[in-house]
Amino acid sequence: MYFFRGLLNFQMHDFYSALSDFNVAIQEEEEATGQFHLARGRTYACLSILDEALKDLSVALELDETLLEAYIFRGKCAYLLGDNNLAFHDFQKLIISDQKNPLVHIYAGNLLMTTGAYTDAIKAFDNADTVQPTALASFQRIRCYCALSDLEKAFEQMQLCKHQAPNEKFAQYDYRVLLSMLSCVRSFEFIKGDNG
Repeated sequence: MYFFRGLLNFQMHDFYSALSDFNVAIQEEEEATGQFHLARGRTYACLSILDEALKDLSVALELDETLLEAYIFRGKCAYLLGDNNLAFHDFQKLIISDQKNPLVHIYAGNLLMTTGAYTDAIKAFDNADTVQPTALASFQRIRCYCALSDLEKAFEQMQLCKHQAPNEKFAQYDYRVLLSMLSCVRSFEFIKGDNG
């Protein structure tokens, strides 16, 4: 009963009540289940208590390694805690287990971006699009191309992103900013070419 009430509290974003319910459910359970620890781990993550979230999510996976959602949340927590090795391991496990989920590839790409592996990150975002094209993958590729100083490709991706998410204000704003940057670079190259 506590577990189900905890799920309801979680859905209503009453995370402290959900945590209390999951604590009781885990203490009173006769046989440990991964679902209980997954639920409590997610709750800790929502409260930004990442060390505890990581512990619970690890227990959930020890009890049931088929809980793909636990890999997602543990990978995110590990990433936020700076444990890139664990985050990479979890996202790699997800890619093998859940290849049809574009977000898995995007998470992996995000991790690669933070390590400076922009070319590999772009490949991960491309893989996400082979599953299902998303504006998020396009937007993340823009960031990679900007980091690689390839504004032409970044602008191509921005046009795609703007088309994929026409009602998103950030896409409209970023489009104008990137267009201005590209115009400045093109003008500089033109002036440099005339004086060269």
